[in-house]
Amino acid sequence: MNFFDVVQDRRSIRQYVADEDIPQTNVELMLEELKVTTTNVLIKSSDLKRMIEEIGSSHIHGMVDLDQMTYAEESIDDYMDNLGAQLVHVHFNDRGHTVPGDGDFPMKKYYKDLKRRGYEGTISFEICDRRYYCDPDKVIDDITEWLRNNTTELS
Repeated sequence: MNFFDVVQDRRSIRQYVADEDIPQTNVELMLEELKVTTTNVLIKSSDLKRMIEEIGSSHIHGMVDLDQMTYAEESIDDYMDNLGAQLVHVHFNDRGHTVPGDGDFPMKKYYKDLKRRGYEGTISFEICDRRYYCDPDKVIDDITEWLRNNTTELS
């Protein structure tokens, strides 16, 4: 499957997310990029922009996963430049989908870049590394501690 195969079904996607005759299907859909090792469709912020434009629905938005973004050698600025207000969600995780500060990404810089660019969407912590499975409460504590030490969000 490639980008063009996906886009050929854009009418169905547009109808599903915005069918005014069926209000319960009036949903907002976020497209997320993936690594080149798992897809050839949405890898960079420019791919998300193109897909959103091709689908042509105000109900389709973009999001960024910091792990995927860094792997693709992109930045918060790339996402803001390409998506602007269409960037509505961030997976705020360190390398390998770890707690901020447990990897080697410049997480404080990423946070400051989001603030500098006026990002107002939602943020979640997509923490998927096996090391956290046995003690998920510690993950919450570690995220809270990182936020307190590195941001103004919990002050």
